[in-house]
Amino acid sequence: MKTRKLAVIGGGPGGTEVVRTIAASWLARGQGGGIEITIFEPQRALGMGAAWRGDSPLLACNMPAATINLGAGAANQVEPTVDVETEDFSEVSYLSRASIGGFIEKRWQATTKLATTAGIQTRHIVDAVSEIHKTDGGFEIVHSDGASTFVDYVIIALGGVPQIPYPALLGHPNYFSNGWDIAHLIRSVDAGARVAILGTGPTAVDVAVTLSAKQRAEPISLFSQNGKLPWVRPRYDHKSAPVFASIELIDAFERRGGALSLNEAWLMYCVECYERGATLDDVRRVRRLAGSPPPMCLEAGLAEADSPQAYFTALKSIDSLVPYMWRALSQQGRLDYWRDFRAEFARISYAIPPINAERILRGMEEGSVRTYAGVRNVTVDELSRRFMVTRDHETFEFDVIVNATGFGGDLSRLQSPLVAQMAADGLLLPHAFGGARVAFTSGAVLRADGRPLKGMYCIAGSLTVGTHLFVNALSEAAQSARRTGHAVVDEILASVQTERFECTPAEVSADTRDQRT
Repeated sequence: MKTRKLAVIGGGPGGTEVVRTIAASWLARGQGGGIEITIFEPQRALGMGAAWRGDSPLLACNMPAATINLGAGAANQVEPTVDVETEDFSEVSYLSRASIGGFIEKRWQATTKLATTAGIQTRHIVDAVSEIHKTDGGFEIVHSDGASTFVDYVIIALGGVPQIPYPALLGHPNYFSNGWDIAHLIRSVDAGARVAILGTGPTAVDVAVTLSAKQRAEPISLFSQNGKLPWVRPRYDHKSAPVFASIELIDAFERRGGALSLNEAWLMYCVECYERGATLDDVRRVRRLAGSPPPMCLEAGLAEADSPQAYFTALKSIDSLVPYMWRALSQQGRLDYWRDFRAEFARISYAIPPINAERILRGMEEGSVRTYAGVRNVTVDELSRRFMVTRDHETFEFDVIVNATGFGGDLSRLQSPLVAQMAADGLLLPHAFGGARVAFTSGAVLRADGRPLKGMYCIAGSLTVGTHLFVNALSEAAQSARRTGHAVVDEILASVQTERFECTPAEVSADTRDQRT
């Protein structure tokens, strides 16, 4: 059998899980050898990605320790991998991101052992990928140093790619384009600098909490269109499974009406609330408080964070179903959700841990943290080279700008030369609701006619926003990676079967085999 060569672009949690799945599936199907996997990741340590490298003890994960799960089994997989005497694994504890990063790094180490057992060769090229080109026999991967690697399959595992909110800022030495790279920010931002953070979501809160820990001469300012902060994550039963909602029910609604309506999706959540004792008045109250001005939002959220909240248990119980609901929604339903509910859903569902809410609230009370709504523009003054942030009739001046606007969706605004090149060459086609057009289950990149582009896949992240919607959780990245890993193995085995039926290896030249791959 001809050796199949795979490239995984990105060595974070998604890249780790797809390699692990391919190795496990290859072994389970009685295969041995015949696959080479090259991981392209500029960081020397694999597994963590940018979001989990920060070593600040203030940088808390936004999920309780007991709920964190990358594998297909039960949650709380992190506990055996870290020092249990210094970490709290109760349902209300929040680990540092460094602890999670260490867990994922160890998972990568276990993955390499599994790949070796399956006879799969893995190698890590410590470099970014600048271009990908389709060839007759597969794909050419162009490294940032100009070298090329030729492979049969490509799996894009870039995860969250920052968006470019203001192109004029790019290249400025004091513009930090990636708010997830907290370790770099801690090293680089001077305590005396006037800092503005673009965004008021969970990433912006992480940046503000970390930078405000230093004694600063000036307050940290957070800017966004609505100026609202995330809700505070309460206690909830993370083991609670859906009682009413299911993939089968979503399919039934879709078959009956041709598509799932937004009202039907809302009905499923309401029934889950009812089954747990939460009322519609509870939900309305939280929606109102989560949309209130930042101090009031944080105070209200902290007031009930220590007691179990049934509405939140119901919400989290259907997390895994959200991508399926999104897929089944009608076009109008998607438009209505995007316009009327997306920001509100994100504020409540992607809530921040109480410890971070307390730190931000304390900073606001002391005047060291401020939030602003209604940003009009951000520019660079040509003489002073300082940043000018304009809102309504006010203009503010800053030394440092941190982009924490979160996941990008529009292909033309993603801060990735690789994505820009692939979009320009037609390898990635834009999805109407962000990201690229990919198959829902397999992650296969889709062509203009709707058929898969043979050999190219994407894992949940910025490139699949329009397809999956819910893409910024470890669990969803892992689920997506597992689905893609199995699909890749299926495609490889199908090509092997075709190869065996058509002719023997001795009758086929290497060039001919490449053309069929």
